[in-house]
Amino acid sequence: MSEARVVPPLQTATGATAAQAEVSILQIFLEFLIIGATSFGGVVPYLRRSLVTKRHWIDDKESWRCCLSARARRRG
Repeated sequence: MSEARVVPPLQTATGATAAQAEVSILQIFLEFLIIGATSFGGVVPYLRRSLVTKRHWIDDKESWRCCLSARARRRG
C-alpha cells in the first residue's frame, strides 16, 4: 500500500500560494514543443490555457505578470 505524499504550498513571486508540482525538464520541453508547433500568431491564449488551466504549473495572476514583463522587455 502506498502512502499519499503531502506537498507544502509554494510561495510565488506575487505572494500567491500554488500547489507545488514536481515537473521534469522533459515535461516542460514537450509542453513548449507542442505550444510552439501548434500556435501560429497567437501564442498567449494557448500558453495560458496550457500552463494555467491544463497543467496548473502557474496561476492566472503569475501568467499575466510574465506576459506583461515579456512585453515590457520587447519594447525596450
